Amino acid sequence: MILRQIFRARGFFVTSLLACATACSGGKASGGSANIGYTKIDDMEGENGVIEWTPPDGMFSGAWFATTDCTEGDRISPLASSIDPQGWFYATYSAPQTTFPGVTSLHAARLRTTSPLVGVWGAGMGFDFALLSQIGVGNPTPDSGAVDAGSPVVGQPCRQGSSRDFPGGTVDLSAYSGITFWAMAEGTGSKTIRVEFNDTNTDSRGGICNAADPSNESNCYNGFAIAVVLTDTLTQHTIYFSSLQQDPSWGYRPNPSVFDLQHVYQVLFEMLLPSCAAVANTKCAGGGPSVTFDFWIDDLYFVNK
Repeated sequence: MILRQIFRARGFFVTSLLACATACSGGKASGGSANIGYTKIDDMEGENGVIEWTPPDGMFSGAWFATTDCTEGDRISPLASSIDPQGWFYATYSAPQTTFPGVTSLHAARLRTTSPLVGVWGAGMGFDFALLSQIGVGNPTPDSGAVDAGSPVVGQPCRQGSSRDFPGGTVDLSAYSGITFWAMAEGTGSKTIRVEFNDTNTDSRGGICNAADPSNESNCYNGFAIAVVLTDTLTQHTIYFSSLQQDPSWGYRPNPSVFDLQHVYQVLFEMLLPSCAAVANTKCAGGGPSVTFDFWIDDLYFVNK
């Protein structure tokens, strides 16, 4: 199993579901005017990492997770979901931040290194837009024994789950033209993140990228993405779905290579190691570089058409 997709869309822990009152947009509960033209996904002011966007009937709201190679899952904060599936938390700003006019933010999704990542593909945080079943409320996390000490294959020192282990469903995002969010990167570490969406063609649960062998996910998770350069101040970034592209150098690519907006599983905010091939298994060629980072994502909204 290729570890590029480590624990994507697994390791969630849901203590309760926080449903939005309506699907229309609005400011945070702490104040601010309605944001016409946007639909809230999450304002990161909750307590358990469950997104606020309401999925279709019969499905449950997704929840945030953190991920990196299982050999270094203890080097990020929050801890990789493989180590602590119950450990997601929103971080508190040192001082209140303003996003939309009149909207004050106290918390955000934050991912940082506690020690450098060395020779792995990188790390990320994200969520499935919808779940097929509610977990964490009297139910164990799928494949909750995150690291399997079974016989490793060459170049793969540990086994771990992938999104295939998690009961996520697809959602139709064709009513939206993109997303907008606020972000910043602190310190002297890496500043460029990759914002990536996985659809039925690129997520292994769709059964397309791994059609020949469902157990082999080496061609999966080459999602539709764009690079975003962050600064050290909280700044709004708007990404249109029409600008997203796959990496042409690896993985399954539908023909034409077009993002399937009607069947979307998840969004990821990834920090990739510099000069590390996107198709890296567990380690980059030649040992690879090390990387540190500390980035924040806040007030995430869809852009309505």
